[in-house]
Amino acid sequence: MALTRFRAAIPLALAAAIGMSAAPSPLHADGVTAALLPTGQTVTPGAEFELVLQCTEAGALFNAFKAVVSWDPAALTFIPLSPISLQEGSYMKLPPPCGSTFHVFRQGASTDTISDALLCNETFLPGPGQLYRLRFRASSTP
Repeated sequence: MALTRFRAAIPLALAAAIGMSAAPSPLHADGVTAALLPTGQTVTPGAEFELVLQCTEAGALFNAFKAVVSWDPAALTFIPLSPISLQEGSYMKLPPPCGSTFHVFRQGASTDTISDALLCNETFLPGPGQLYRLRFRASSTP
């Protein structure tokens, strides 16, 4: 059986704006590092796999993020988790520091938009940690 190799940086384009605690609106991503992981993997045609949006290192404090993830629908099919709240990463759902989030997920044909914010006053995260989980199925065509 043939294997398909893909790199998250090529078929999945990530544009993330991480909300910062240090500045009022509009918020920006200075000092916060995030990536889709793993950055590259080999996937068997028709196989399902998971990508994780991860704050990869300690940096500036943040309490919200917005990410736009795009992919080639000829190569990948997005598989939503049910309920959608299961897609929220463990770092955003920790009982301490908050436990309460505002989560909006908009699924598109080739692009998903994710917004997630902690709703507790004076609660911020320094990183690193898992922000979000996305599940895909590879095309059956090698």
